[in-house]
Amino acid sequence: MNWVLSDLNLGQVWDVDLVKNESVIKEVLLVAQGEMALEEFLKQVRETWQFYELDLVNYQNKCKLIKGWDDLFGKLKENMNQVTAMKLSPYYRVFEEEASTWEDKLNRLEISRNVNSPQASVLYLSEGLTVLYSVLHKAHSFKDLQSLRRLDRRSTPMGLPGGNLYQQ
Repeated sequence: MNWVLSDLNLGQVWDVDLVKNESVIKEVLLVAQGEMALEEFLKQVRETWQFYELDLVNYQNKCKLIKGWDDLFGKLKENMNQVTAMKLSPYYRVFEEEASTWEDKLNRLEISRNVNSPQASVLYLSEGLTVLYSVLHKAHSFKDLQSLRRLDRRSTPMGLPGGNLYQQ
């Protein structure tokens, strides 16, 4: 069977004697199905990551933060496991170069997990600073109140009724 696929017609297929060559044809179909599954998977990975958009949210008009880390890393882990599992396929050899390229890209993307930690720290510290500023403001207000109390005690004789604003 030496066919040129671009010139193949149904008559040539019938002339091969399908019954006699059934095992060869089944083997070719099995290989084609296996290769097609890997090809479709790589196509799906390519489409996922070439068009993946990060969800960026504005944070206090200071910077943009990435939202949806869980979805990103879930898909990343899933694809990394699948690319690794491809190596066990007998049809991997045909796609080895592209699969290796995607494995490298996904591993580099895995490093972006390290971005998540500083981003969380920025949020934590920023919220901490907000609390700190609030506490400092309250402390300053408390000092002002204490000063008023001291001033009130100094300016009013203690023996007069209603002289001390803070006495009950």
